[in-house]
Amino acid sequence: MRQVLKKILLKIAPRLGEAWLNARRNRHILKFESRMGLTDLADEFVKRYGLRVRNGLFTGMSYLPQATGSVLVPKLLGSYESELNEEISSLLKRENNILVDIGCAEGYYAVGMSLIQPNLAIYSFDADARARLLCEEMARLNHVGERIVVGGHATPQGNRT
Repeated sequence: MRQVLKKILLKIAPRLGEAWLNARRNRHILKFESRMGLTDLADEFVKRYGLRVRNGLFTGMSYLPQATGSVLVPKLLGSYESELNEEISSLLKRENNILVDIGCAEGYYAVGMSLIQPNLAIYSFDADARARLLCEEMARLNHVGERIVVGGHATPQGNRT
């Protein structure tokens, strides 16, 4: 029954339905983090080491005290999705002038890549309004806000917020 209601809501009011699904997902993530003790771990890590990425591709990037859709500490350690580092390094060595980040969350990749490649124009998209606000905030925090455009849904025709 719940699946049917979800499909109906997404069909008749897609924006409301997506906002509800995002809020629900975020609540589940917060509950999981709390249950696993990750919230306390993150708080202790931030107290000891601050809100800068300590290692990896984006070393020195200033961070927010929260992440969306993932855990904060691996991002601050610089180990978040480290299996992608070689590919991202290779990508950033090319003569790129535009990057599209679909599912930008709070901006880990968008902001990090803009710090490495200052001539890169970045278009970041996320369906979650809270994630978009955090991405914009993190871009400002790292002084790259003028090069990162944040939007809602990415479509072949352009942005749909």
